[in-house]
Amino acid sequence: MLDVVAEPHRIGRELQALVRRLGGVAVPRVALGRQGGNTEVTVRWRRDDGLWWHFATGEDRYSLGFGVTPLDPPPQRFRRPDAIACQFDMPLKGPDRRYGGVLVRDEEGRVYLAHSGRVGGTRAGRSRLGLRAWLRHGNWQMVRWPDGKIGELCLIGQIGGPRIARHIARFVREVRAYKDAGGDQTTIASQGIALEGPRLDYRLGGEIATQCDHGLVVDALRDELARRGIGVRGGGANDLFSLASPRVPVTFEIGTDASVEGVHRVIGRLLARLDANGPGSIAVVPVSPEAGARCATTLQALEPLGIRAVCYRWRGARPVFDGLDAALDGES
Repeated sequence: MLDVVAEPHRIGRELQALVRRLGGVAVPRVALGRQGGNTEVTVRWRRDDGLWWHFATGEDRYSLGFGVTPLDPPPQRFRRPDAIACQFDMPLKGPDRRYGGVLVRDEEGRVYLAHSGRVGGTRAGRSRLGLRAWLRHGNWQMVRWPDGKIGELCLIGQIGGPRIARHIARFVREVRAYKDAGGDQTTIASQGIALEGPRLDYRLGGEIATQCDHGLVVDALRDELARRGIGVRGGGANDLFSLASPRVPVTFEIGTDASVEGVHRVIGRLLARLDANGPGSIAVVPVSPEAGARCATTLQALEPLGIRAVCYRWRGARPVFDGLDAALDGES
């Protein structure tokens, strides 16, 4: 079970570590719209991630705000009063369920930035359940609060992880898209997405840690397919289906856990849907050097069933796919 970090000094230390890792180019005297008027601050801009951020310590809270407004060239003023797309507020005295920002730790001591899903403030039509539905494939996990109560949070990424900035950028863009689409009433209702409550899923510790990477892998795979003229539409929590291509149908099942058990779980999901998928199933998995030989043998044995493998490795914060063209063409 994940636990909410309760010690105020630990929260402050982890946030400072996050701020140092985020870095970015300083853009001074940017006017951020807030209730009661604009405030001129210095924001930090990460050009490669399309992300800017601002961190402040107030009288009673830490405020870590993010936005995706283009800053190239950087403007001196944001015209929209809600230029901050997503805010991670945390009380100085410790965690509080009324705030959006939360830090959690797993059994191995890794600390994650998480969000409660409360992004609407007092605005109607922006509920936690609405964002929960919009981000229904996010890394939502059950956590234990200091008072023993159990709740659900969206894990964004590991504070000390190499891809934390890209994890945050992706989450902020999703929140911005949710707000721009009209929040609960317009988009959620029109798409027929249920405003569902927490899911009591059980996940292994390693899977929880790597699940933060899932969205990054999906985005990168979609980009690679688009470069080959293959359009895709989202399927379940782990798959993509290719469209408008002579090489369809193809079902992609994406895994992020590089352990032997993690790769076998991806294979198990493909086998469970083999009849529905038909030929052309592709397992997209990260294979570590330790697990590589065992997993390669298993994947090769599945080729007669039409299941092929694409392995990926990380180059910085981006996955690089090996053998994608061969898998699409049905080659072993």
